[in-house]
Amino acid sequence: MQKLMVWMILFFLMWVSVPQSFAESKPPLPLIDLEAIITGLADTESLLKSGRGKLKFYMASYFSQSGPDKEIIAKKPARGHSRTFSSVEESEFAFSKTYSYFNNDGSKFIADGNIQLVISPHGSISMYPRVAYPPEGLDPRDWGLWYRRQRLSDYLRQQKSARLIGNEKVDGIPCYVIQAPEKSTEDPIVKFWITPENGFRLIQIHHQTQKRKALIKFEWQGYQLDGKQRVWFLKRAISISTSETETEPIQNEMEITDFKPNTDVSELFDLHISPKPEISSPVGQSITFEETGWKQFEENREDEEKTR
Repeated sequence: MQKLMVWMILFFLMWVSVPQSFAESKPPLPLIDLEAIITGLADTESLLKSGRGKLKFYMASYFSQSGPDKEIIAKKPARGHSRTFSSVEESEFAFSKTYSYFNNDGSKFIADGNIQLVISPHGSISMYPRVAYPPEGLDPRDWGLWYRRQRLSDYLRQQKSARLIGNEKVDGIPCYVIQAPEKSTEDPIVKFWITPENGFRLIQIHHQTQKRKALIKFEWQGYQLDGKQRVWFLKRAISISTSETETEPIQNEMEITDFKPNTDVSELFDLHISPKPEISSPVGQSITFEETGWKQFEENREDEEKTR
């Protein structure tokens, strides 16, 4: 009789523990398909029309002592070199659907998607035929909203090999995990962790090739729109990368402050420059502002013609 009671107690304990084990193994998010996630990302991206704020970008590099005066010089990663933040890039930034603006120590970098104008603190103007600044990674939209200089939803939609491989939590945030192998000589593997909570957005990226690994984490700030919808923008991001040529990981960080979403930034791109002044170009020739084909100038001229 005593043995029977022991077996009954054991059976009861096993029976009540089964639902708990099932609950622990239950996925944190409902099952959906990849297209639903991409559509959710596109909806989140579409809410952000424009914005302006300030950024700090902490760039890491390797340094060593060299020369008779033991001058500190920047060098490529090598054995025995110590790592530190090489510089802190501080800029004011703004963007609209068409234009991008950066003010770095008084130098203004303004781009319209085709060309870029650089206006020095003294007022001289240079023109470049393509966007050269900021380089990839210094535009805050490169951190979470864009990938490979395009909207993340567009990128994932173009990757025919992208697939949803599961879901898991990152720092307590439930995320869908998407793997999108890229075709290259190094066969890179890219994984995206995307949360659907209060709007789809990217929480983490893991990028791996035969020689390099990189992990990027994103912290977002939500902004209420009309008391109903919430638009998201980067608050802070950390990138940690390792490679076979480096003795220790390299870490870069981005911080955003004073950000205002969906605000009017049109005055930053209305340059009020006469069409006749000459502008320096990369090929050593001077052209007029009218010849740059600057979109804002073209739009202003069309408005003037309509009012005549």
